[in-house]
Amino acid sequence: MMTKCLAVVMALSASALAADGDPDAPIPVTYKVTRAAGEVLLAGELGVRPSHTAQAERKAGRGPERQQLSVELQALPSGSYSVRASWADTTNDGESVQWSPSVVVKPGAEVELKLQFPGGGRVLKLRVGDKV
Repeated sequence: MMTKCLAVVMALSASALAADGDPDAPIPVTYKVTRAAGEVLLAGELGVRPSHTAQAERKAGRGPERQQLSVELQALPSGSYSVRASWADTTNDGESVQWSPSVVVKPGAEVELKLQFPGGGRVLKLRVGDKV
């Protein structure tokens, strides 16, 4: 009888582990970066592995215009994530913006981070989902 109980407990533990998946599985991060006036510069979704960095980039034509976003996640004991983002963009006029905000986000929550400067600014919206 003891053997059957142990086998059932082991099977339940194995199925729970399979349901939770790999602790290093990618976490979906939806992002949108806009100018302060609302023009979308870069938007999409990244699969970010905890303790790793994922990157999205767009380069327009032959000019210097370019947008780049890097996102790094750290899982916290509370179940939330520490998110460190790095943003860089360069306009065709050669002007550049670099910004590296950090925030703690609960899974499923959306946050909005703002950078303001004379003549403009950037808005970064992030939503960290559950594991894929």
